[in-house]
Formats: sequence, structure tokens, C-alpha cells
Amino acid sequence: MTHVKRVLPHIAIVLGGAYLVFMILDQYNPTMKWVSNDVSSVVLALLCVVTIINGVLLALANRAQTARRSRTSHPDSRGSDDTERYHFPK
Repeated sequence: MTHVKRVLPHIAIVLGGAYLVFMILDQYNPTMKWVSNDVSSVVLALLCVVTIINGVLLALANRAQTARRSRTSHPDSRGSDDTERYHFPK
């Protein structure tokens, strides 16, 4: 699962770049229909799916990290700044 979490953002970048190239090419040569053909539709669908999965995994990781922080925080250390907890020489 860790490998998938590392690869998904890169897949989204590649698919997004490919679709961006299709859009630019379509602006220069609309008769080729870069954006309205089957290949670009598949690339767009894959980009959407990968981005949704990546977003869900990121949200779950953020939720787990927040839960870990709340379990490890001490009630007496909340709200104090570093100068109160550590004694720095003057």
C-alpha cells in the first residue's frame, strides 16, 4: 500500500501533463480533435480516477496523523510557548 501511495501522485502528474499537451495541440490544430477523441477521453477518465484515489488516501493519512498527534499531546504542554518549557540562558 505504501508503494501505491508513492506512485499515485506521479501518475496524476503524468496524466495531467498528457491531457494538457492534448489541449494545447487541440488549440493549434482543431481538425485533429485531440481533446474529443477516444484516447484523450480515456486519459481524462484515468486522471479523474487517480486524482480521486489520491485525494482519499491523502485525507485518510491526514486524519491518521491528526489522531496520532492528539493521542501523543500532553494536556500540560498545550498553549505554552517554547520559552516557558525550555530555559534559555540570558
